[in-house]
Amino acid sequence: LAQMLGKDSGLYQFITLWYAPLTEEPAKLLPLLIPIIRSRINSRNFVPFAIAIGLGFGIGELWFLAYRTTFIPEFAALPFYQFGGFITERFFVCLLHGGTVSLALWRLTRGGFGWGVLGAMIGHFLLNFPIFLASFDLGGLGKTNWQVILSLWVELFWIATIFLLGALQLRKNPFPAAFAGTAKCPECGTIYKRPFIGANLGVVRYEKCPNCRKYHWV
Repeated sequence: LAQMLGKDSGLYQFITLWYAPLTEEPAKLLPLLIPIIRSRINSRNFVPFAIAIGLGFGIGELWFLAYRTTFIPEFAALPFYQFGGFITERFFVCLLHGGTVSLALWRLTRGGFGWGVLGAMIGHFLLNFPIFLASFDLGGLGKTNWQVILSLWVELFWIATIFLLGALQLRKNPFPAAFAGTAKCPECGTIYKRPFIGANLGVVRYEKCPNCRKYHWV
């Protein structure tokens, strides 16, 4: 294809822009092939699953890119603190991956899984689309201006993803249970909606039971 169209042609650049959406979005959904994971996803909890899958994929992608970078002499010799931009970009990408996965899992819980996967691919494509525009310097803005535009686009997409995930989570889970979930009091046995504010320590949380009104690690 590169020989036919030429690597610098606009058509070739546009076609290759679909490579990541068409390969990465199905790859992110491979955990669904594990029965115990698939059976636990429902309309109330698919957003946390999507974020976890996106985070895992993003971390794997980060390590892969970091490994490839070690073979580039001009980068391999740099100290770690000069990769702040790379680390920040990867931080954004981890959540963005979760955002596209959420579209697929949302439709998985409602029927029409294929449409959800298609939506995830289109979302991924839209995220990368300005790269295509920058490749032939649309509007003659210059490389520096396009770098600024691309950075702002990723940040805006990241903010939009936060709103998307919040909206999908709040559809079935009233605030604050949408984010904190429920817990069972170890003393009185009451199952209650966890308060939004609490002291978090890894896998446990120090919070007040609304029934016995005592604080516990839950």
